[in-house]
Amino acid sequence: MPSPVSANALPRKSPWRLQPIDPTTSSPDGPTQLASYTIGSSGALTTSSTDANMPSTTVEPILNLSMAPSGKLLAVTGSNGIEIFWFNGASPMKAYETLLSGVDIEHAYWDNANHLYAISQDKRRLYVFTVTTTSTSQAPGSPHSITGPQNIIVQPRRVITTVRDRGYVRFRGSSTNSAGA
Repeated sequence: MPSPVSANALPRKSPWRLQPIDPTTSSPDGPTQLASYTIGSSGALTTSSTDANMPSTTVEPILNLSMAPSGKLLAVTGSNGIEIFWFNGASPMKAYETLLSGVDIEHAYWDNANHLYAISQDKRRLYVFTVTTTSTSQAPGSPHSITGPQNIIVQPRRVITTVRDRGYVRFRGSSTNSAGA
């Protein structure tokens, strides 16, 4: 039987997506908004997020949320690209950057060196970006063509494994994110 997770092991800030719903029709009533909650040592959640200060996203429908290891940046992926949000201390998160507008992005994950890896199944591409709180740039050689990408896992040592229709493809990333089979 797994042991319970201590509240101290949980991240201090946690992003949540909220979709306003019309109570009479149960249909979406506005864009998805993003809220952040602070998890206290007892496990209690607190927030300063309100309808008025929660940012909405432009990548509807949302397909994936991925928090950078630093806890300062959140990548939100969807059918209209990637939107990066910035956590600035106790202030509500803010929209920071939109990447690949108009491109369907199913999955995105971060490594420990501020690199964001994103898969577009429709475009059959792996996109790689360097994203910090002060700059965003596409890595040299990105995007990379991949036949039938389905998902992506980023391991801390920056080995990327993508699942394709038949077998696995491995890319080993260097500090400049050049990729090779």
